[in-house]
Amino acid sequence: MSRTINFLLCVAILGGLWQFAGVQSKLAKLRSEHDRLAGQYGVLDIKDPEKFYVKSVPTENEKDFLWRIYRPAGLQLSYRCVSGTGGSSSGSSTTSNAVEELFRIRFIHVDSQLQIHILRDSGASCSSMGDGKLNRCLENQWSKLEVETIADGQYSHEEIMRLLTIRAPPALVAELSKQKRGKRYEQLADTPMFEASIGTDKAYAKEEDK
Repeated sequence: MSRTINFLLCVAILGGLWQFAGVQSKLAKLRSEHDRLAGQYGVLDIKDPEKFYVKSVPTENEKDFLWRIYRPAGLQLSYRCVSGTGGSSSGSSTTSNAVEELFRIRFIHVDSQLQIHILRDSGASCSSMGDGKLNRCLENQWSKLEVETIADGQYSHEEIMRLLTIRAPPALVAELSKQKRGKRYEQLADTPMFEASIGTDKAYAKEEDK
């Protein structure tokens, strides 16, 4: 009887060790995956869970922009993308829990169109900007555009987070203004060609009241 008990105990111990080894192997894979993602997309250092946090992620294409964003729980956020030549898109979302998400903006030339792809965890959208004349200029002079991205760091509920602002240099505005429909481009001298922002309704209302 004692031999049988000892045998069963050994089997139970070996089985436990086998399961423990399996769990440790899975944990090691998870840690490796976490380290890979952290290295690829960065890690947000959340010191105040009631604040917003933004961190840019490097990309290999100058027309591709990516951010990692932390948003506090229980807040409704509005996403706005506005083109200075007309056209805009917007959306909103609310989460009950604090979340980290990825927000990506890609500019892709397709035939005579410049398509703007917006991708985020809660959805995606695609729109076009400008006409053939503008798109040809942008395709050839993209590196000359004035591109400003949001600084990494923490932001309050009172602030609008302007992720990306693109302005046309004076030379490009002058070139576009020479065409028959040039008047629509004259405003680009003082208005961003494209701007993408995120903020609470309160933050947007505060700016509109100014």
